[in-house]
Amino acid sequence: FSFDQFFKVDPNPTNGEVLVSYFGKWSANMQITVTDIAGKTVMTKTVNEYSYTLDLSSFPAGIYSVRFLGDGGVATKKVVKQ
Repeated sequence: FSFDQFFKVDPNPTNGEVLVSYFGKWSANMQITVTDIAGKTVMTKTVNEYSYTLDLSSFPAGIYSVRFLGDGGVATKKVVKQ
């Protein structure tokens, strides 16, 4: 299986906030890391919820990688900030 399949990021592309939904069978406790196109970490967050909002409104337009590290493994989603 792919841990990525348990995540939905919406809307994508976004103008600021994105709702992240997790549909897995493991704990919702996760470390989230957002990196820019150059690989620089721009946000780190720990969550313990199956649905939460990431606020990217202060970031410049571009492509970001959102990495989830949890009990089920590691997943990565790309998010386009307009």
